[in-house]
Amino acid sequence: MTIPMRPASGADTDATPELPTQLFGLLRSELLKVCSTAAWWALLIPAAMLSLLLNLAVAQGGGSAFTPASGMAFALGSFSSKLAVVYGVVCASAEFRHRTITTSYLTAPNRSMLLGAKAVIAALVGAGYVAVSAVAGLLGALLAGGLPG
Repeated sequence: MTIPMRPASGADTDATPELPTQLFGLLRSELLKVCSTAAWWALLIPAAMLSLLLNLAVAQGGGSAFTPASGMAFALGSFSSKLAVVYGVVCASAEFRHRTITTSYLTAPNRSMLLGAKAVIAALVGAGYVAVSAVAGLLGALLAGGLPG
C-alpha cells in the first residue's frame, strides 16, 4: 500500500477553487456589501440633484454661450461628482468602524485579490456616479431651454 504524496504546503490542490472562481466570489461579495447599505443611493441622489440644478442655472444664465461640452464639464467637474469620493471614504471608514475588514481579509483566499476586488467595485460605483451626474447635468441643460445646435 502506498501513501499518496501531498504538496509541500500541506494543502490539497483539488480542494482549492480556481483563481477566476475565487476572484468572481470576491467581486460578488463586495458588490453584495455595497448593495446591502443605503450609502450608495443616499449620496447618489444629492449628486444627481446638484448636477441637474447647477447645469440648469448655468444654462439659463449663459444663454447661447452654453454648449454641450461645457454642460458635460459642469456635470463632471461639479461638486456632485465629488460625492463619489465621499462614498468611498464612508465605505472604507465603515469597514474599520464595524470591523468587517478583518473578517474579509481573514476569510479571503488571497489578500491582494481582495484588495483588487474592492478597487474594481469602487471603480464601478464611481463610474455609476459619473454617468448619473452627466445624465442629470444634460437633463438640466435640456430643461433650461435645450442645447444649442
